[in-house]
Amino acid sequence: MTDATRASQSEIDALIAAFYQLFDNRHGVARGLLSATDLMTADVSIRRRLAGGWELMDLPQFLTPRIELLRTRLNDFHEWETSAETLILGDQAVRTSRYAKTGLLDGAPYGGSGSKCFMLIRLAAGWRIAGVTWIDD
Repeated sequence: MTDATRASQSEIDALIAAFYQLFDNRHGVARGLLSATDLMTADVSIRRRLAGGWELMDLPQFLTPRIELLRTRLNDFHEWETSAETLILGDQAVRTSRYAKTGLLDGAPYGGSGSKCFMLIRLAAGWRIAGVTWIDD
């Protein structure tokens, strides 16, 4: 691994860790959600697997319901990466990620796990998330 690739890997690791921290409200409101625009491109494509197919969201469609949920019904929540693989090809990268999550939904224990795939691009300001897909187990 070259020094440049190691540096990119470190930056991507930090970017993905910051993504997962967006949803952490263990110490109050998930203020991190407001900084999501610092982690993603303006035209990020976000897709979630549902029983009937894939739901496509832009950044506002993704953030709005999650901000509301984390401010009201979902408390003491956090989600974290449990394993990952990253492939860096110049100014583009792909990261596959397994995650776990836990919290209290309407006062009852809530948790689970799943898979996320991140498409990343390197811009002048550094690595950014250009696309995310995820499937809850």
